[in-house]
Amino acid sequence: MQKVVIKLDIHDDHDKQKAFRAVSGLPGVDSLAIEMNDKTLTILGDVDPVYACKKLKKWRPEIHAVVPAIEEQHEEQEEVGPSRTWIDYNPPPPQRFYYKPVDNPGPCVIM
Repeated sequence: MQKVVIKLDIHDDHDKQKAFRAVSGLPGVDSLAIEMNDKTLTILGDVDPVYACKKLKKWRPEIHAVVPAIEEQHEEQEEVGPSRTWIDYNPPPPQRFYYKPVDNPGPCVIM
């Protein structure tokens, strides 16, 4: 696990959301944080920084730091509570639609 800090050229919340969406789908991303004051994006996880910059090329990215995030990983493990299992999930029952044919359609029949 590593911490990648990328400086972006973002100006408003719309750019922030688009940049967040572009990187959040990458494989290996554990968490994201965007600092609007510094205009930096922090990615935690096993992500290739060059590939992340390729996804963010619209905002002219610059890689500022790539460091191991072992300290932050231990802090997160202490804060995380018990995880929910698939047994906790109770899906709604499936909906069934029935078609009841009309026995006597009436005088308006197109044949």
